[in-house]
Amino acid sequence: MTGPTVREVSEDEWRRRIAAARQVLPFGAPPWPEVGLAGRDDLTPVPLAVRVPGAGELLLPVFRRPGRRAQLGCFGYGMAHPAADWAGGALPDFEVLAALVGTAAGVSAVSTLLPPAGAVAELDRIAGHWRSSEGRATYLLDATGGADAVWRRARGSARTAVRRAARLGLRARPAADADAVVVARLYRDTMARNGAGAPLGEPHFRTLLAGGAAGTVAAVAADAAGEAHAAAVFARHADTAYHLFQVTSADGRRTNAGQLAFWHALDRLCHDGVSTVDLGAASAEGQEFFKTSWGGRARPTRRIDWARPT
Repeated sequence: MTGPTVREVSEDEWRRRIAAARQVLPFGAPPWPEVGLAGRDDLTPVPLAVRVPGAGELLLPVFRRPGRRAQLGCFGYGMAHPAADWAGGALPDFEVLAALVGTAAGVSAVSTLLPPAGAVAELDRIAGHWRSSEGRATYLLDATGGADAVWRRARGSARTAVRRAARLGLRARPAADADAVVVARLYRDTMARNGAGAPLGEPHFRTLLAGGAAGTVAAVAADAAGEAHAAAVFARHADTAYHLFQVTSADGRRTNAGQLAFWHALDRLCHDGVSTVDLGAASAEGQEFFKTSWGGRARPTRRIDWARPT
């Protein structure tokens, strides 16, 4: 029997086939690649399809980097996605797939990042055998038991912040595409306060807030005049959600608007059946406090690397 074969696919074919794929993580489908590529001139998409005899095809969102390196995905976590014809078994070893990527994309090293073990059961079933090392920590929030249980397990400081925002006249509501202009401004302000660039623009947020990303859940906290002072954006896939953006104005920081927007979105996710929320990494002490105050616990992600033998 012949081994796996690889071919590059067009952007149109990728969009069509990833929509029908058995994705275990949401970040291979639009608009996440477009979001991840914003401001990233160092990444070149090389979408690949790998056919495994007797099993079907896998879709690999490969992005080539300088230095003959490549990665799976460019936003969130990166994964090989079983196509619609996949027989349902475990994936080939990462080394096998990476060697095919190396040949097709002309690279000598391939890497990806996966959620912590135990965070996504289906991912562990099909790729739990991939050899990995500890990656950066992310914060996982246990949402089993629903919104009431999450609220009870949160620290008093988080609950007090939500109540204070409401007492100050702020109200939370689901975000809509009409909020894109102000959310983009809040994003620029937040990134500037943290000394970081802001590659995303209004069109990106319009797509996200309009529901252009399957499973996107977003909330804003606005004052009595309707002006939004904070927004929280999540991606949802099956029973897992991923906290992607938390943006706040200077006034919103004073009034705890961010806490209110976060809780509104989290409450909706719980009612929609989410049992695990990946709150992402904490790059500053304040971010760690925020995530842990809601019940997030630090867990190591899984980094997977392959280098062509020399």
